Amino acid sequence: MPKTPWRRAQEEIALQIGGQRNPGGSQGKADISARWFEAEVRVRLRLPQYALKALALARVKAGPNKLGVAILHQIMEGDSLVVMSRNDFIDWFAGGEK
Repeated sequence: MPKTPWRRAQEEIALQIGGQRNPGGSQGKADISARWFEAEVRVRLRLPQYALKALALARVKAGPNKLGVAILHQIMEGDSLVVMSRNDFIDWFAGGEK
């Protein structure tokens, strides 16, 4: 039976970021486990354009020597999401764990 797109994505991402994919729904574990982090993966046909545009702008303004991130904040909430590209995550944080 062929693998589903989300399973293929989880396996590919786990390999790229130096983690291990945990089989679906495996007793409360995250989708991907690595030495210093746990990750949940959500696969969508398209990501929100406002988030992609904010990240693209941050990356341009950061230049080659800084990490560009987008911070998505919901009004009236105490926390925000910090969004970065997978390639930047690998370059900055997971390169040595492959």
